[in-house]
Amino acid sequence: MAILTILWVIASPNYDPIIVGNKVKQQKYEIATSLAMARTEAVKRGALVRVCQGTSGSCGTSDSGSESWADGWRVQDMDGDTVIHLEQGAAPNTTLSYSCGDYVEFNTTGGRVSSSDGECVFTAGKKGGADYDTKLSIGRQGRVQLDYTE
Repeated sequence: MAILTILWVIASPNYDPIIVGNKVKQQKYEIATSLAMARTEAVKRGALVRVCQGTSGSCGTSDSGSESWADGWRVQDMDGDTVIHLEQGAAPNTTLSYSCGDYVEFNTTGGRVSSSDGECVFTAGKKGGADYDTKLSIGRQGRVQLDYTE
């Protein structure tokens, strides 16, 4: 029986790459959903709405430089500091970083408000390796574009 078990373990395929790849994609889709929600809420409320790094504390202090968002994020109305949506953080063994600081802000027309020119990019990946990196970009007009090349 023990020999059969050992042979089964050796012969069975390794599903780790599939599982990690799916977790990374899930991370990308979760931040994309939050960004779309924030943009829609900004237009609907006629107010500035931010997607902020972290699940508590101040909502964004820097709109430049690369920041890790692995500890979660929230969608927040900046007029009343109302938290609209909360995400707890990255799946185990995954990373999420943003090239334009610790918040994304949308104005009343749905455009991205930032001192950074051009696109800002979220990168979801696996801790310790770039094999699974996938990107999501946000243009100045606020449009979110997913990278479907993987």
